Amino acid sequence: MEKIEKEGARAFPLLAGLIFMLAATLGVCRGGAEAAIGLVGAMLLYVAASLAEGRFLKPQRGILLFCGAFLGSIALLDFQAAFPVFSAHDTLQLASILLPLALLSSPALLARLAALKIWRFWPWILVGGLLAAACAMGFLRLAGNEGLLTKYNRGASYGFLFAWPAAAMLWRERRQKDGGRRFVFFLIAILPALFLTHSRAAQTGLCFGLLMAAFAACAPVWAPRLGGIIALLSVLWPFGAQAFFRDAPDLVAKLPDSWRARVEIWDYLSYRVLEKPFLGWGIGCSYKLPFAEPDGSRYIFTTFPAAHPHNMFVQLWVELGIPGALFGLAMLFLSLRAMARLSADLRAFAFGAWAYALVLLLSAYDFWTDSLICSLALCAALFAVLRLQKLEN
Repeated sequence: MEKIEKEGARAFPLLAGLIFMLAATLGVCRGGAEAAIGLVGAMLLYVAASLAEGRFLKPQRGILLFCGAFLGSIALLDFQAAFPVFSAHDTLQLASILLPLALLSSPALLARLAALKIWRFWPWILVGGLLAAACAMGFLRLAGNEGLLTKYNRGASYGFLFAWPAAAMLWRERRQKDGGRRFVFFLIAILPALFLTHSRAAQTGLCFGLLMAAFAACAPVWAPRLGGIIALLSVLWPFGAQAFFRDAPDLVAKLPDSWRARVEIWDYLSYRVLEKPFLGWGIGCSYKLPFAEPDGSRYIFTTFPAAHPHNMFVQLWVELGIPGALFGLAMLFLSLRAMARLSADLRAFAFGAWAYALVLLLSAYDFWTDSLICSLALCAALFAVLRLQKLEN
């Protein structure tokens, strides 16, 4: 038994180093890779940590309860879904994502992560990944290949998400010799990827994140309250989008093409929400819903049902109804509560990451995307590691 524990303790830092190194490089250049890195990595780290501890580790009870309640509610809603077989498949797929990632919340596992030496140079691994992505994007822009350029949107978006805990790591070292210069150099080094990415959501998210981080630094008591107000307003997104498309046609006409397309998607899905507001149509069913009524004749870019709603709350409303919207709101409020308890040197970066992630969730991705969920979980784990390091110091 002692030999097994030693092998687990020896394997854990190697696995952790490989997983977070791949997330900061391969995942940044090929965003879809974050799914395999996060899911396989979480299970391998859990096994190695359990072997090292000589027992099965327990994830945080609150995380497990939330995941269980969320998945259980979705499973019950599957019985009345418009496409029950399809929704049941998506429910199982979501369970296969959330439950392995919940293993990362184990306090013993996080404590082992906090003790690793990789965090001294991990921000620079991330810089390398973002610079590699920037080089690829720059070459494609010079070649005029805008189609291939969009393939780097997802990875770059995840890289900028990881930049928040990475910046927090360097900020803590600002009083060391050349620590301030290293922090500034890190911020400058990620700019090429920011300017070259085709993702307007990532660029907008970073701007919003910087504003939120500055507000949290200046008014730490009010930052969670502002976040709560933003979360409450976000729940009303589908209805606000409907009113915007209906009542402000001149402004809609001036939007960039990608944003006009999103507004059209949110508009027609808002009417599907009103048709089944209480229990929704079923998880994963949004792309099967009709788009033509009532405003289809006014759409320019929406000529067939969208692949996904491009907005977390529109998706939760239309697929899961009121229960889905409430779970989404609970997720945001619980994360705000956790961030409010962080130390002062971490709080602003955490709120910045929260605001950045919220912009992505409200404008870019399918909420059930495995790589997106894995990236969010890895980012949360990094902040948990930083919190433990502070407590130990």
